[in-house]
Amino acid sequence: MEINGTIYRILPQEVTFGDATKKKKGGFIIMREGEYTKPVAFELFGVERLSLLNGLTLAMPVRVSFYAESREGKNGNYYTTLRCFNIMSASGGDSPTNSTTSYS
Repeated sequence: MEINGTIYRILPQEVTFGDATKKKKGGFIIMREGEYTKPVAFELFGVERLSLLNGLTLAMPVRVSFYAESREGKNGNYYTTLRCFNIMSASGGDSPTNSTTSYS
């Protein structure tokens, strides 16, 4: 899936632990384009994907490629995460990091 918007906030990176490994995650929020502008939060997991954040600036127009991942919580509720695998400049150029590599 893809969505267009402008960078609203870049979230701080965190270190997570699981399965005896240590990994980094981070994220960002865009303001969606269109009649009803709403914030949309994305997560990036792993050093390779976090490198996609390099070169992003606030108010930068972008096109985000992502997939939705849901899981059931202990309370029976479902939680959905939008995981980004590519960020492209919405002005038609390469990704903000000058790379066309996408990670899936």
